[in-house]
Amino acid sequence: MNFDYSEEQQLLADSVRRFLQNKYQFEDRKKIISGAGWSEEVWAQFAEMGLTALPVSTDYGGFGGGAVDLMSVMEAFGEALVVEPLLPTLVAARLVGRAASDRSWCAGPSAASSVKSPDVMRSGSTGRPASASARRFQLS
Repeated sequence: MNFDYSEEQQLLADSVRRFLQNKYQFEDRKKIISGAGWSEEVWAQFAEMGLTALPVSTDYGGFGGGAVDLMSVMEAFGEALVVEPLLPTLVAARLVGRAASDRSWCAGPSAASSVKSPDVMRSGSTGRPASASARRFQLS
């Protein structure tokens, strides 16, 4: 299995690293942690960079990226000790997307159409978490 980054993956990782080096210093992170626990400004920048749509299916307006696409971004996040809840948000978006596309669990098309997408998948969304509970999502 080849885990070398493609040119696009490397460009994205470099872009994320540059942003984090310039706008996510220790003092900035300290203010974020002592406040709401995440920054709306930083989250909006992540959304603008396309990070919130990275693993989301192209059927839902995302980029359809996979684990290796996400790996380069998460490496940069780890280096900068990012506190914003990107990974849990992306995991939740993927799960909702899969549930919405798997119609075998529902009684019919009307039941499938009642599945609501999270904010990161809605058109015109800012891509930020809706509440504190969205920030505290944990995988078991």
